[in-house]
Amino acid sequence: MYNIYFLIIASFLAFSNPLIAQEESVEPFCGNLLIERKMIEENPELKEKFETLDKEFNAFADQFSMANKMTPDTVIIPLVFHIVHNNGPENVSNQFLIDQVAIMNEYFMAANENLDDIIEDFEDIIGNPQIIFRLAQYDPQGNCTSGITRTQSTATYNGDEAQDLGLNWPRNKYLNVYIVNLAVNGEPGVIGYSRPPSFVSDPSDADLDGIVLRYNFPNYFDGSVFAHEVA
Repeated sequence: MYNIYFLIIASFLAFSNPLIAQEESVEPFCGNLLIERKMIEENPELKEKFETLDKEFNAFADQFSMANKMTPDTVIIPLVFHIVHNNGPENVSNQFLIDQVAIMNEYFMAANENLDDIIEDFEDIIGNPQIIFRLAQYDPQGNCTSGITRTQSTATYNGDEAQDLGLNWPRNKYLNVYIVNLAVNGEPGVIGYSRPPSFVSDPSDADLDGIVLRYNFPNYFDGSVFAHEVA
């Protein structure tokens, strides 16, 4: 698994571009560091925990071998979108989300149209980690599902509150993604965020183990926001 994680992270660091505001008057950015800083302020002991994990990752990266990067088997990851809306533009259509999953898979397969824009330092490690994301076909109870849930709530204006609604499906079986109006209350520039594994490793943190995206995330960074947050 570490091999796959390294390939994914390295690949999508390579697609980073200068921040250019398109629809907002504020500059859009990933909220990961903002959320991590907030969590450390509330729980200082997490700082040491995260630093330890970071050192372990760097040690692995130093000895990483592309020859041992993956098995020939393709891994399929079921994902579920939790649309938390207040009858606003964040209540996006099913087809909108289906299209975004297809675009994300293109990025993971290195089949995206803007592959030529990759940062030069990463050109030699472009690869396909053999991962495919699909909307879940069955819910945790075994019932057929579209892989998309809809919940009306004012929590749509703060991603953390949306995650506190208890909508998460078991994280060992699904990738949970929240679509909201505002990812971080008071920070309209935050397009999305996800927490590092070290911050959500305890069972009590299961509800926070997921990805939060503003409803208009495809409008930024050549449509790579979703893939970036997953990586």
